[in-house]
Amino acid sequence: MKICLISEEYPPETGWGGIGTHTLNLAHALVDLGHKVQVLSKSVDGKLHTMEQGALTVYRLPERPVAPDYLLAALRKVSSARVLSSFDEYPLRAFRRSSAVMEWLVRHPGYDIIEAPDYGAETFRCQMFSRTGAPLVVKLHTPLFLTQRLNGTPSEDSAVTLRKWMERYCIINATKIISPTRSLANIISDEFKIDGIEVLPNCIDTDFFSFKPKEPHGDFTFMYAGRLERRKGVEVLAQAVPLILKEVPHARFRLVGRDTPTAEGGGSMLEWMKEHFLRENVADRVEFVGEIPRSGIVPYFQQADACILPSLWENLPYTCLESMACGTPVVASRCGGFPEIISEGADGLLFGSGDPAELAAKAAEIALHSDVAAMGKRARQAIEERFGQRVVAERTVELYRKVING
Repeated sequence: MKICLISEEYPPETGWGGIGTHTLNLAHALVDLGHKVQVLSKSVDGKLHTMEQGALTVYRLPERPVAPDYLLAALRKVSSARVLSSFDEYPLRAFRRSSAVMEWLVRHPGYDIIEAPDYGAETFRCQMFSRTGAPLVVKLHTPLFLTQRLNGTPSEDSAVTLRKWMERYCIINATKIISPTRSLANIISDEFKIDGIEVLPNCIDTDFFSFKPKEPHGDFTFMYAGRLERRKGVEVLAQAVPLILKEVPHARFRLVGRDTPTAEGGGSMLEWMKEHFLRENVADRVEFVGEIPRSGIVPYFQQADACILPSLWENLPYTCLESMACGTPVVASRCGGFPEIISEGADGLLFGSGDPAELAAKAAEIALHSDVAAMGKRARQAIEERFGQRVVAERTVELYRKVING
């Protein structure tokens, strides 16, 4: 098959976010199965760039203007800076990107199937004018309405509302919708009143995130990986740390991730956590590592005894897959996609989302009463069997063929 994957994100130039990571992993896995794959990503300098790697070609497309200069100049005269910024960040950005994608697809027909993400409405103009030229699969990640709901920042701003409508249009008008988890599929089905969403997980590079058996040592190291952000549950983790140390005095906590302004009042979450740990007299047991590039993250997973992921909701968190692939069991919130990854008691543990006491109890259980080495081996096996690149790519091809054949 000749497959087109559309993603503004594509490493390394345009980030290692979840959408970009999914696109990269899937593209290489599909090529390994003998298919020709072309990725339509975003240019960062306004010029067209082409990168060829055998049967994989990445095109970085410059954005296209969405209105004549005189109309934009008129808009600037009658609009405030805040309104202009909001329109530029949300609907106009989506229009520029989807215009570039439509222009490419019109000029370069011949794809058997196209896949694009929900977030960003990158195929909006193609779908609006029926110019995709092939069946279009929309892969759910986390659309804007849900991101804002989870962050507690719902907006009635007209620009934001328009972008959310554009994403909704792309989802409900796709030939087929795929969700990485049943949890997200149910949310989208309820929100948009649609059925028939296929559940197909994202894949992970199990060669890069390599397994390392656990070996006995002194302290028990818990790792957290992710942004220091409210919706990631770091306040819950902070409240749980003193409780864990009462039961597991030899525990240490290594927090990997960048700061965000999501503490109360828009303050630094890093500073809030540091002050909290000082008040609780546990600061000497907590290490803030900061943000680590993907190239250097594997040793942190391998050196940890367990990983704590206390998010208030997640879709299919790569951090969970990556930790388990490295042989490090996860203690995670019982919400979103976590229960669809972790088999409780076998390769990890789950606790009630937002409950620091239960988090502390499960952390103590894994540190004091679990065979972490055996649990880590089972975690690795589960990832290989269900989320490995070849496994997911084969299921994806099977689904693509069903879509193509109607």
